[in-house]
Amino acid sequence: MGDYIRAAKKESENISTQLRSSYPEYNFQYGYVFYRDPIDSKSDIHEVIELTDNVNSLPEKIGKINAYGGGDLPEDWVGAFKLANENINWRKGIKTIMHLADAGAHGKEFTLSDKYPEESEKLKNELMKCAKNNIKIFGYVITEDARHSFNKCQELYKSYGGSYDICEFPKKKKKEKSYKYYGEHKKYEKYEYDADDDEDCDREVMCECSDEEDAISDEEGDEENDLNTEFREKVINNVESML
Repeated sequence: MGDYIRAAKKESENISTQLRSSYPEYNFQYGYVFYRDPIDSKSDIHEVIELTDNVNSLPEKIGKINAYGGGDLPEDWVGAFKLANENINWRKGIKTIMHLADAGAHGKEFTLSDKYPEESEKLKNELMKCAKNNIKIFGYVITEDARHSFNKCQELYKSYGGSYDICEFPKKKKKEKSYKYYGEHKKYEKYEYDADDDEDCDREVMCECSDEEDAISDEEGDEENDLNTEFREKVINNVESML
């Protein structure tokens, strides 16, 4: 999930600049709800960045957010939507939630296996509140673990009269092992990358070198740029579809 937080940090200002340039008649505001799983891990704490049109302040605030927590796979979608309904100062006009998730929701109807079935009705209630508030929702599928929850939310949200679209992110490439050699001294760097690791730092780098130089994958920068571009383009396209 950390890669997507970094993409939000790096692209928030670019998204705002492009939208303001293309649609000067609109006043855009942006905010964030970073949710974790206090249902399963009591020390987990959600974080909220209130709506603001001062986009210059967002990268620094987002940069302080780390992906951590949760003892089981599902996360506290109920808490996230509850914060969106009660802690965000929505204005009159076009309202949207762009929901990125790499894990599904608690509740027997929203995940294939969960020990908190009572969360289902709570999530339904929060979704109903969003629909009544005429909030357009875009669900961004990062992993297959979240897909079932997104599909169920979409089904329910449309039955409540709301608008809910599901967007796909391309899967990260699964790299096995690669070796690079340098000159006569045969210094080499070995990289291992697990695309399914959901920790904030999701790449393990193992180095066997002749000096203390850090190992840096040539493909890492390209993949990060691709993700940032994908994130920016999807958000802008989704916003433009509502204008």
